[in-house]
Amino acid sequence: MTDVIAKQLHMPNLTAPSLLATDENKINVDESPDEDSMGLSLAESDSSIEKEEQQEGAQQQQEQQSDTTPNYSKMKNLGTFVTSGKGQFNALHKTGGTRREVLTAIMTKGMSGSHIIAEQAATGAKRHLQDLERRVAVEALLTSDSNISHDSNGSSLEKDDSRKELLNLGISSSKSKEDLTDGHKTEDDETMEAVRLLLIQYRVVDCAEKEDSNDGDVTIKKAPPKANRTIMHNGQEFPEIEAGDVDTRLVGCGPLPPAVLQALTLWKGDMISNGELLELIKKDIEFEKKLKAVEQNTDKLNEDSAFWGRFAFGERWAEKRSRIAASSPDASTPGWDLTGIIVKSNDDLRQESFVMQLIELCHEAFQEAELELWLLPYRIVSTSRSTGIMGLIRNAMSFDGLKKRPGYGTGGIRGHLQRMTEHAANPGEAFQLAQKNFVRSLAAYSLLSYMFLFKDRHNGNIMLDTDGHVIHIDFGFVFGIAPGGNFSLELTTPFKLTEEMIDVMDGLRSSLFSEFVTLFCCGFLALQAHYTTFVTLVEVTSRGSTFPCFDGRDTAEIINKMKERFCPDLNQEESVAHVLDVIKEAVDSYGTKQYDFFQYMSQGIAT
Repeated sequence: MTDVIAKQLHMPNLTAPSLLATDENKINVDESPDEDSMGLSLAESDSSIEKEEQQEGAQQQQEQQSDTTPNYSKMKNLGTFVTSGKGQFNALHKTGGTRREVLTAIMTKGMSGSHIIAEQAATGAKRHLQDLERRVAVEALLTSDSNISHDSNGSSLEKDDSRKELLNLGISSSKSKEDLTDGHKTEDDETMEAVRLLLIQYRVVDCAEKEDSNDGDVTIKKAPPKANRTIMHNGQEFPEIEAGDVDTRLVGCGPLPPAVLQALTLWKGDMISNGELLELIKKDIEFEKKLKAVEQNTDKLNEDSAFWGRFAFGERWAEKRSRIAASSPDASTPGWDLTGIIVKSNDDLRQESFVMQLIELCHEAFQEAELELWLLPYRIVSTSRSTGIMGLIRNAMSFDGLKKRPGYGTGGIRGHLQRMTEHAANPGEAFQLAQKNFVRSLAAYSLLSYMFLFKDRHNGNIMLDTDGHVIHIDFGFVFGIAPGGNFSLELTTPFKLTEEMIDVMDGLRSSLFSEFVTLFCCGFLALQAHYTTFVTLVEVTSRGSTFPCFDGRDTAEIINKMKERFCPDLNQEESVAHVLDVIKEAVDSYGTKQYDFFQYMSQGIAT
């Protein structure tokens, strides 16, 4: 059994010693080659391996570029990318000249003490600028032509040596793994995440020592280092295999039960589907619980609720898909899949659909500029004046719903992200990634909130997904209309930025807040280059429109104010200064806290 598992999982260290001895005997029977032939064969082998690695690397890079290259169909159809300056877009990425100028402007203003936000972000901007220069230097060394003739002082030879040294260290690009991935999870990734949470929950609830604290935290007692440990199952002895040895995405989940190990083996051999894998694991866990006579009491149900509120906000989408597929007679039909929608009645979704189109255009503009800003456009279809359908945002929950869950605990959003990542393979690294996701999505939605005047931004209309991304929903109040009309508490607030959000970024003087400011500035410049497109779309849509944001209002005034927010007449340095003023206004806003308090008192929405 162990041999089959080892072969399926490509883990030769689990192969039975008898088989390894047999393979060694086969090797010993062969004639031993002489040194010359051995050296030649090794040289040929190294050459062929190097060629194969180069071909494989080129193929992977090509596949990666094709996967991550965005499709700017909407912007291209509008002719925006043809007329706009391409140079500026290409210079906004992590190693671009415009990014360097933005960081320099922030640092200069901060060092001079002329702007409080720039002063707080200056130290982080300096670090980001140093990182940019390092990336530029690495890229210059890696892309230098090794075939050029060497000059008298040997500078080209030094570049070649530096390039070889970087390659020997495994550095083949100035981009990190984080830069090379677009954050999109495959179906297999979602399945492994659901498996990981099931295994951790099983350990928390049934298999480990639990230490309950006042804030509802539950900790797992770590197992001692493994030393050829075995476990018994159905009268048979099996080697104890860590989940992380089977799949790196399961690191930290502890030793696998034999039935779960067999299910993962079948899954890795493409013998069962994702849904079947999850069903097998859930059935085995339920069987183990019944075998150990675990009492299904109220305390356990509350503990489960705390667990899922902490890690996954409830049933993961991959798990939901497998559960419904198990009971669906059409699940075996080719092309079967599960999708989530929200059917709305007594609600006009035409305005929301229009705003979502603007968000999608902004998303394409950020991708084209190679910015790290993150947005999640989702489908909204208006079927009539009072009905419509919108896509369901997976694995996410509103701030309001999250704060009311038993597993939320203390420490605000920052504490929640720490509890979500504490059982990851590397908790510190996982928490930092969640912080980066939070900052990059917060900067994107904050910028759009300012440009298009998104209001009614209470905690019921802002969501957080399981990766730490912030997602804004419900765009019933845009382009100058807000709850309370002219007496709205939000009218003087450019966008929502609370103390709790700043705490997630480690405070105003942190590197993450500096990244927030930098991305906000760069995103503003990217949208500013397309301002004619956005202004034209809003102007055409507003003519004779019955949308609440346009109906009965002076559309010319709306367009003029929108143009003013884009600041098309300002140069780059002046635009950065303007954005810093906008961020300062949001940080010092009195209306944000008061509006959240009003919603809490009137609607019960958590602050």
